[in-house]
Amino acid sequence: MKKVFAAGSFVVIHPGHIHFLEEARKFGSLTVVVASDAAVRRKLGCVPVPAEDRRAVVAALSCVDEALIGNDGDIFAILKKIRPQVIALGYDQNIDIAALKERLHTYGIQADIRRIPKLGGYSSTAMVKRLQRLAVQ
Repeated sequence: MKKVFAAGSFVVIHPGHIHFLEEARKFGSLTVVVASDAAVRRKLGCVPVPAEDRRAVVAALSCVDEALIGNDGDIFAILKKIRPQVIALGYDQNIDIAALKERLHTYGIQADIRRIPKLGGYSSTAMVKRLQRLAVQ
């Protein structure tokens, strides 16, 4: 079975995440990397749910074979360890696929990059920002 890699913040799990992970799982055994608290803080300005809690929720999903917490140093360290054959990207993950393939090649990783299409109008970032506004009111 092929090794599949997916990553995200997973601050507020919603149907869009489930769709993303279920589609990624169709390619093989799925390892999901959950963003570290520092990465979420940079993106949202706060950490509404600690990384270990987010990792535990993602790990509990039936389509996920393994869930890990990302690191803040070498973001490729986990990819070098997992050596996936498929990398699943979400519709909103702004990653230059050509540059990613080139970087992976330097580590001897030949991975098929698959962009998973969006489901509905779900956005964790928008949900968290809306909740933050409501909390201030």
